Amino acid sequence: MDGVQIIWDNLNRIIPGRNNAANNAGNNAGQAAPNQVLLNLGALNQAAPNANADVAVVAAPPPALPPPTRTYVAPFPIVTNCEFTLENPEPQLECGQWGGLTWDIVYKNYNTSGNYAAGTSAVVFKGMGKNTYRVHFKYDLTKKSAKDMWMRDQNVMIDEEHPYFFCENTLEKREENNSLPKAVSFNLSIEFIEKVEKFEYDHQKWPPGQYWFQCRNDYAVRCDFKTLERIHPMLSHLLQRFGNLSKKEALAFYDFVGVIVHNWYVGTPKYDEIMLNGYKLGFTGLWDTIDKPWCSLEFKARTILPGYQHITNEVPARQETFREGLAAGVCDMFDLKLNASHPMMRSQLEDLKPIREHRGQVSFYIEDSASGPLLMAGVCIHGRTRQHAKLKVTLFRKKESIVFVTTYRIIDTNQKTIGVIVSILNDEFVAALAAGELSVAIQLHLHGTKNTYIHNYVEEFDTTTPYKMPGPITGYLNCRDGEKIAICKEYLANHCEQLQMMFYSTAFLDCGGDEINVDEDSDVVLDALEILYHRSKSVQLKTYRRVMELGGYWLCRRIQIFIEMAIMHSSLITVPVKVELAKEFDLQVIKYAIRHPEYASTYKWEVSEEDKARIALPGPNEIDGGIDGRPF
Repeated sequence: MDGVQIIWDNLNRIIPGRNNAANNAGNNAGQAAPNQVLLNLGALNQAAPNANADVAVVAAPPPALPPPTRTYVAPFPIVTNCEFTLENPEPQLECGQWGGLTWDIVYKNYNTSGNYAAGTSAVVFKGMGKNTYRVHFKYDLTKKSAKDMWMRDQNVMIDEEHPYFFCENTLEKREENNSLPKAVSFNLSIEFIEKVEKFEYDHQKWPPGQYWFQCRNDYAVRCDFKTLERIHPMLSHLLQRFGNLSKKEALAFYDFVGVIVHNWYVGTPKYDEIMLNGYKLGFTGLWDTIDKPWCSLEFKARTILPGYQHITNEVPARQETFREGLAAGVCDMFDLKLNASHPMMRSQLEDLKPIREHRGQVSFYIEDSASGPLLMAGVCIHGRTRQHAKLKVTLFRKKESIVFVTTYRIIDTNQKTIGVIVSILNDEFVAALAAGELSVAIQLHLHGTKNTYIHNYVEEFDTTTPYKMPGPITGYLNCRDGEKIAICKEYLANHCEQLQMMFYSTAFLDCGGDEINVDEDSDVVLDALEILYHRSKSVQLKTYRRVMELGGYWLCRRIQIFIEMAIMHSSLITVPVKVELAKEFDLQVIKYAIRHPEYASTYKWEVSEEDKARIALPGPNEIDGGIDGRPF
């Protein structure tokens, strides 16, 4: 295998075997309890091989790290003994410090029922500034686990973009009473910390890794093979050609693995781009088996997965009003455990009570804006039939109602989310949030319907007032057909560079106000806004191109990504049209999949030689083109 090394590294012991790593690695793994390192996706971790396993080795492991440049003495090792209750885990803050660095540990459950209890511990560092550090550590569960845990040296680089790393915990039922433990306990030992020149994918050992992924002599990361194999149906083919990847492609691969293993970049604009690069490299399999009502993906991370972007040719039918009366519904109250200043406490995921056959979750999360943090709520509903949904979100402070938002939407198997801006938080409420004084009530009612869309209005029951997106009203979009749409300009400015300039710039006379004229009809503008607010949408076949062009004019990457993924998976758009759109609108996933079908995984398109020739040369902004790209 040219250019890649996949080595079973069991307590730093190399076991010889046949030269067929990508296909055979881990086939003889023992039974392991499910974990959720894969972006909390429920991937299966690989257990250590048995003594007689035919373990494949391609080459020797990369050379050992050079010894530290100094002698590490006190205070190392810095050991933290942690215990978190499974029912209500509270973060362990300020559990260690050294040289201006401090670190916290935040534990999150994703399973507390059945035969095992599982969760993830995020070790979060602060105080790096512009510096980069390599953290050497050991991690040890102190109670019986579902398998032998990795109690060996690990190391991860940290900096401003990578301020934390993930560890996992998997506990079996106790034999004496056949019940799950009430708490998870473990020891974290920071063996030593060294300052390095820059962040590199070089000799990093990520828990609970068993394989080295080494690309030439440039990069080497030890991580879990099975985690990646699950979401790449042809991972062995990718690894056989791993040495052909350019530097940009190799970095895209390692960035994607960092997202999967450590949740790096989640909640940042870079996250979507890294996920797209993963799709280019063929990580496109089994996402539908992961995207379940009980999975632990928060709203923004979940809605970049395939399945939330849809193009339809169904005839639009408008729902006029919400049917009162015998609606199925749920009402629940959630205490907010968010902290806008802590990177691992900016999102919170909660299960909703079942609504007949419908199952759902709600995410609460923070987005920064020009006027202060935005408190967001995103509901995801999995059901079999189309429903007319009424959602009311009420914010409480010390059990006193502060603000509420009511919105309506049609949801179905393709359009299954509702996003709401709950409030723009001032300094007082940011402090109240961190102090645990805020809570949110969710009231959700569903009625069966055959209609495909419904409008919301500034005055809920007055259809003569402007259309309204769910959240505070701080601006308006004036459409060319005469309709007016009330929006939160802070939220749109976050996601659309053009709108950010038009709402906030003072360089031009027509900028800096609260209203913007849009040279497009209201139905297209509403489609674009629903993509931004709700993050799932069935866009009409006759208008998807106009929505994409509007997203391009607004310089809105989110809309462009959404429409590209919808085009990729749509059976209503022929392959020649996909090629034409890819060339015209720079749809890079489609172009890459056609240029490199050996990595394309589940994308199996019959493309003519003429169409291939039209996109054969990558642009300088693509991962296989430009400086550090492939030599075309």
